[in-house]
Amino acid sequence: MTDGVNLTQAECFQKTIGVLYHGRGIFQLTGRANYRSMGTKIGVDLEGDPRLAAEGDISLLTACEFWKSRRLERFADQNDIKEITRRINGGSNGLADRTAFFRRAWSIWGDPDQPSGF
Repeated sequence: MTDGVNLTQAECFQKTIGVLYHGRGIFQLTGRANYRSMGTKIGVDLEGDPRLAAEGDISLLTACEFWKSRRLERFADQNDIKEITRRINGGSNGLADRTAFFRRAWSIWGDPDQPSGF
């Protein structure tokens, strides 16, 4: 039965794994396989201690590795927030807010001689 009371051992294990490897860090790293893979790439045992992914320095390392491995700089250089959002989130969730934040940042730090991409 899966009524929350009489779960099998396998069902309990799967629920525990889901809780352990929930979204953490700047880009919300999720899933045991992703924790293992990212941990290997940055040299930190994230699978063994998934809480580390939420630590500031580790969170930044995972975000930078994700960015680098997906070559997102080519879209950032074009200020293509829509494509970066799609590649990180798999869709357009949060795009309107992200675009507003970008426009505000560009008005402060952007090069006035370069187009903002909008």
